Parts: sequence; C-alpha cells; structure tokens
Amino acid sequence: MRDRRDPARGGLVDESRRGSSGGPSDGPGGSAGSAGRDGSRLPTRLSCLTSRRRRPLAVLWLLLLVVAGWQAAPLPGLLSGGGWYVPGSGSAVAAERLTDGFDGRGATSLTLVIKDTRHRAGDPAFEARVRDAAEVVLRDDTLRASGGYGYTTLTDDRARAAFLGDDDRTALVRVGSELDDGTARRLLPDIQDRLSLQYEPQGLRVSLVSQAALWGEVNHLSERGLILAELVTLPLILLVLLLLFRSVAAALAALLVGVTSVVFALAVLALIARQTELSVFVQNAATMLGLGVGVDYSLFMIMRFKSELPPGGGPLSREESERALARTLRTSGETVVASGITIVAAMSTLFLVDLSVIQSMALGAVVVVAFSVLTSVLLLPVLLHLLGSRIEWGRIGRRGANTARASRGDQAGSGSGVRCRGSQGGGGSHGGALVTDDNAARRGTGAREPGVIPTKGPGSGGGWVAVTHAVMRRPVLFLVVGVAALTALAIPALRLDTFTPDARVVPADAAVRQGYDAARDEFGVGSAAPIQVVVESRVPLQKRSDADVAKLLRFHDTVAGLRRVVRADSAIGTLRQVGQDRPFAVLTSLDRLPADARGTVGHFVSGDGRTALIEVVGNDTASSDSVRDLLTSVRAEAAGFASGGGGWNVSVGGETAEGVDANKVIEDRLVPVIATMLAVIYLLLLLTFRSLFLPLKAIAMNLLSVGATYGVLVLVFQDGLGSGLFGFDVDGHLTNFVPVLLVTLLFSLSTDYEVFLLSRVREDYLATRDDIGSVARGMSATMPLISGAAVLMVAVFAAFAFTGILPMQQLGLGMALAIALDATVIRLLIVPASMRLMSRWNWWLPGRKQAPGPAIAGHGTTGDSHGTTDDSPAPVQTESTVSMKGTAP
Repeated sequence: MRDRRDPARGGLVDESRRGSSGGPSDGPGGSAGSAGRDGSRLPTRLSCLTSRRRRPLAVLWLLLLVVAGWQAAPLPGLLSGGGWYVPGSGSAVAAERLTDGFDGRGATSLTLVIKDTRHRAGDPAFEARVRDAAEVVLRDDTLRASGGYGYTTLTDDRARAAFLGDDDRTALVRVGSELDDGTARRLLPDIQDRLSLQYEPQGLRVSLVSQAALWGEVNHLSERGLILAELVTLPLILLVLLLLFRSVAAALAALLVGVTSVVFALAVLALIARQTELSVFVQNAATMLGLGVGVDYSLFMIMRFKSELPPGGGPLSREESERALARTLRTSGETVVASGITIVAAMSTLFLVDLSVIQSMALGAVVVVAFSVLTSVLLLPVLLHLLGSRIEWGRIGRRGANTARASRGDQAGSGSGVRCRGSQGGGGSHGGALVTDDNAARRGTGAREPGVIPTKGPGSGGGWVAVTHAVMRRPVLFLVVGVAALTALAIPALRLDTFTPDARVVPADAAVRQGYDAARDEFGVGSAAPIQVVVESRVPLQKRSDADVAKLLRFHDTVAGLRRVVRADSAIGTLRQVGQDRPFAVLTSLDRLPADARGTVGHFVSGDGRTALIEVVGNDTASSDSVRDLLTSVRAEAAGFASGGGGWNVSVGGETAEGVDANKVIEDRLVPVIATMLAVIYLLLLLTFRSLFLPLKAIAMNLLSVGATYGVLVLVFQDGLGSGLFGFDVDGHLTNFVPVLLVTLLFSLSTDYEVFLLSRVREDYLATRDDIGSVARGMSATMPLISGAAVLMVAVFAAFAFTGILPMQQLGLGMALAIALDATVIRLLIVPASMRLMSRWNWWLPGRKQAPGPAIAGHGTTGDSHGTTDDSPAPVQTESTVSMKGTAP
C-alpha cells in the first residue's frame, strides 16, 4: 500500500489498493487511476461511520422497521385485480361503455348464480327460495345494487328459460352495482362469505360471479398464500442459513436483513397504491423476490466479513472490526451494488410494456431489490459492528469456532490496513478522518505458476476443484453435454401459449369458482365469458333511417351466424317481435311494452338509445383457440360495419378480447424489452469486467437457461405434467405476464451469479495473469457460496410454487428451476468449459495491451506496463496444486 501524508491533519491518508473484486479499478491489465482510489475510500468511510454511530443507527433501524410495518399493513386492501386492460384497446373501451346507462349493469356488473340442491324448477319451494336469495342480494346495503335482470325479474316462462340451467336447479340473475371496481374487489369476498354462511345450511349455493368477485377472491387467497409461504419459507431459510454459516447469530442477521428489505419495500408500495393502481400480484412477487435477493446479498456480505476477521478468534478491537468491514464493503459490498443495479436496470425495461399488471410487478421488483441493496450495504454493517466476533455465536457442528478464521490467517489481514481517526487506540483524536496503520497486516506472498489449480487446503473447496478440474480437462465434451441438455429442455417452449387468468386460478371449492363452473356446465361452456359487441350510434337508434337500421340488423344476423357461435343475446329479438318493420322505433314508447320486454331492452340498450350490446356466446372457454378465432371473425365483421361510415362505432370486448389485447401488447413490446435488457446487461458487464466476450458468453448462457425454464413450464402447466403435485387445473396456457417477467428476472439473477463468480476470477487474474488457473481458483472459492445462495433462492421460490395461486405457482416454479439450472449445469459445466476454451480471449478488450507474464503475488506483475501494484489481490492460498499444463486448448 502506498501512503501519503495529510498536511491538514498530520495523519496518514489511505490511498487504498487497486483491483479488488467488483471495485472501481480498471479491468485486467488496466490502470486504476485516481478515480478508482477515490471510489475505494467510500467503503472505509462507511465502515468508520457505522462503527462510530452503530447504536443510534441500530435504534433508528428498529424505529423505521416498526413504522414501515405499520405503513405496509393495509397494502392488501389497496391492491387491484385489474391491470389487464390495454389503454385505448377495444376491450378497454367496451368495458368502459357498459358501466353506465344499462339496467342490471353498473360500475361493477355481476352474475348471481343460485343453485338449489334440494328442489327443482316448477316446485313452489324452488321459486320461493331462489327469489328470497336474489332479494337479499339486491337489497344488500354493502353491495349497493342498482338493479337486476334475470330469472327472478322476468315473468314469462319462455323469457325465464334463458336464465334456468339444464339441470332445472340453477338460476341466473344479472346484477348491477354502484360500487367502483376497486371497492367491489375489496368488499365482495366479505359479502360472499355472508351469503355462503346464510344459505349453504339450507341447501342453496349462492355465488357472485364477475371479474371483480374473482379478483377479490384472488386477493384474499394471495394474502392466505403469502402467510402460508412465509410460514414455510422463513424456517426453511433459517435452516439453510444455519447449514451454511454454522452460526445462529449469522443466520439470524441474514434473515433480519431479508425481512427488513421486504417490509420497507411493502411500505413504499402501500404509499404508491394509494395514488395509482397496483396489481394484486405485486405483494407476493415483491415478498418472494425480496426474501430471495435480500438474504442472498446478506449471505455474501456476512461470509466475506467472517473471512476478513483476524485469526485467533478473540474479541475484536474497533480497528479490527472496521478494517474487516471496509474490506467486505470494498469487495462483496461493491459487487452487491453492481448486482442490484443490474437487476433494477433489467426490470425497468418492463415499463416499456403498456400493461398495468406488468408495470406493477416491475415496480415491486425494482423497489424491493433497491431496498435489498441498501439494507445490505448500509444497515447490515451496523449489525456486523454490533456483533463483531459474536457473529460466530451459537456455533453449530464439531468444528471449533475459530478454526476457519485461523486457517485463513494469511488472507484475513488482507484488508486495507486503515482505521478511523478518533477511534480507540488510534493515536489521538483527528476528527474521524482516515489514517493507515504502518504495521497493518499484509497478505502472504505465495506465488503460483500459471495454469495451476488448487486441489485442497483451507478455503479451497476441494470437491469443487475436482469438478472444475474434470470439466476443464475436457471442455469440449462438457460444453456440448451442458448445451445439449438445456436445448432438449427448451424444445417444448416452442409450444408456449399465454392468456389472462380466469376463474380456474382459484380452488374448486371457492364460491366464485362454484358459480363459474355452474354457469359453464348448465348454460354452456361459453356463457361464462361471452364476447361483448358494443355498437355506438352518433344519434339515438330510434332516429336512424330505415337503411341504417337494416345495416345494423344485417350485422347482428351475420355475427350470430358465424361458425362456433352458440347464440347471440341482445334486445333485437324482442324489438323485432314488437315492431317487425322498424324495431328500434319502439324505443320511443318503451312504457307501452310488457315488463319483461322493457327489462330485456333496458339490459341491452342504453337509456339514451345510443348504445346497443350484442353478447356472442362461443362454443368453448374464453382462452380456447376456437373462441379466439371467433373473436377475430367478430372483429373483422365489426370493422367492416363501422368502416362504411354513417356515424357508427363498434368496440369488441369481453374476457377473450381482454386476453388477446393484453397478449398483443406483450408480444409487440417483447422484442424491445429483451433488446433493451440485453444491451443494458452487456454494457454493465463490459464496464464491470473490461471484457468484450465475457458479457456475450453470459447472455448466451442465460438465453439457454430461460429457454429450458420455459420448456419445463410448458410441460407442467400446459401439458399437465405434475398438475396433481401442485394442485391446479390444466387450462392449456401460462399466465401472460409470466414469460416476460421471468425473462427479465432470470437474466437479472443469473447475471448476479455471473458477477459474483467472475469478480473473484478477475480478482485472482489481476494478481496472477493466469487466465486458466484463475478460473479454477475463482470457481473453488465462490461455488460453495454460490451454491448455498442458490439453495436459498430455490427454497424461497419453491415455497411460493407450492403455496401460491396459479400465476405465482408458475412464477415461483420457473424461478426456482432457473436458479437450480444456473447453479448446476451453467456454473459447473458450461462456465468453466467455455472459459477454458476462450482462454486469454476471456479478458480481451480492443485497445488494451495484455500483460506478458504472470504476477507474483505481493510483488506486482513482471513486465506489466500498466503498473499493477504490489498490493493487488492475491489468489486463495492452498496446500497443494494440480497443474493444468497440457490440457486441451
């Protein structure tokens, strides 16, 4: 280390070292420069600050945690099940037009499904029981019903038959509510619970079916699933941490950091949800990602801190604690920041998709990852200073508490040798500035010949070395095997199909699901989600010319006669019966119509006579290929009708249209999202590692991993392989936000592990200029930690895969699988094999000279014209090595 005097304070100011992992220094062969030295002072200053103010900062941390918990508590009630409509799309316009002016429709429209398990239609008891249940719903003060239309409001048997199921036990009533969509989603689950509690003992199944009711139930299930997932995940995380740390204190510290990140993030999301719509899925996604990433980051930080503690194991002085933490922040801390920036940048590309549900998920990911970084580099140091050597408290296993540290004595003193002015034992008070200790411990100087891989010794990870050694001996074979395995898993992804969720995302015993199933079974599979054709006229329909009316009637008949149409429900049939020549002229004297006819007209024609609705019932579910084809045909007919002029406007909506519109905007923005994300990740890795080809390699590996993950998800959720294990209904598609969210999350997290691994490889390479041996040593040093972190991630994501609702199951399983593939096939086979084959091209950058010879640790690089200094990081010291000379190029 080079020191210089501070003339203002008379002390020694730390120049710090260059080339530490993830630090600001230039890449291999580069020069750190003054900017790098200035940047490396920040970790030491932060270490000093958190040391001197650790107790007030700890109190502040706890206070903020309490306030954040209080702020986050109401978040579930603020979230929305919406966000699937594309602004300005036909489905969004149609939905908005139907919120006002129609009988039995409102700001929220519902279908009341009543099934009598004891009586049939024609039995007076059936009529009385169904009418009583309908009246209770329509008079419910909380629901604020604006009107109804259906079995109990009609009197003619032929008209009522359309609302009576094939089993003669199920009746439907359309209900309009004045509740806005967000309020309805919050209140409907409680209303449904009251109805079930009141009528199920009487043999009546009373269900409120609508998008609002469905997403209200999804919100309720998400809360329960989140609680269950946390009950499963937190003990599982603690168990894995105990196995990794072998220390109770370290495990609890890491868990506390992860929980803090999630609580802070949920508090911020609650504030945002009060101002704008956020999806119901954001809470689960943020919690799942926050626990995984937050605990992961703290794992890397604490492991590094423990390795930097001085040998001997006794109580730490303040200087020793500050020195260890400064080195931790300079290495793992800066790598955590770089990793967090990568995830935030990648997830931010999702804001290019103009769909609220995806933007909500992206926001949740960005917020929780940002807090994971902040808590890891700002709050965790406070905890580490408070614990000091007590980080080993509660040691588990036969190994002595200090053995690991003592065995790494040659490395543990490798910190910058700095302490804070004004700290105890610092030679007087100097206002807290940075000074160096002339007798600071330096690293051991054992030189290593290029191409030599450690095989055993403390910290060397002998098992990992053996695997790395085997792979790098036969790089072509293992590269082909790894790529072939991932490609085989990716093949089913060619059949990937996506759509918006429907009622099948909730359990079969949920009341809203029972109502949905009853409507589908008794009234036709397409009746639960008809295609809604909203025809708007510039002038009232009753004032239209005979030619215009004839054109509208032809359009109606054409749509009703399309293939795959079971029936078309509208007011036109009723109006034709009353006025065959000029059916819409009847609208001028509605009071003369029979009550049933008035009810039908009011349900399908707006009060001002300018808007008419045609509900087209298809022959399959809303997400089926046949109904999607039907939607295309209906929209083609609608476009032809409106293009003729005459002041007509037609919007086609409904569940199928909503899903198709959402899919289209995702597909249209997918290429820009992925291209932007890849460019951002490439540039970040290029700046981090000063290598042209390593970022390309990382992107190619991630694409393989994502493809393999998609393939397995198709097998599980589209084809039903393992559906019994996860307890879901197979509907032949994935939730439409899952693939685009997965690709950004998986690229982010995989890049995380790439950064952690290559940072250590680069650290070794800077010291040795050994492009082959540094890979093996970096692998042996980091793979135990990366594998442990991967186990944590897999445990968290798998818990959500087994306890969440269907979209979260898909997301959780996809992330767990991708992390598992990344930590095994990618890290163990493809990374070392490809880097062995690339050799010196790993670190090639145009315009930079390559060092002609290896460095001698502690003595600089022989002949290095770029001036690597004597305090460059040394590789991990080991007891014995195996030469890689003569391996296949």
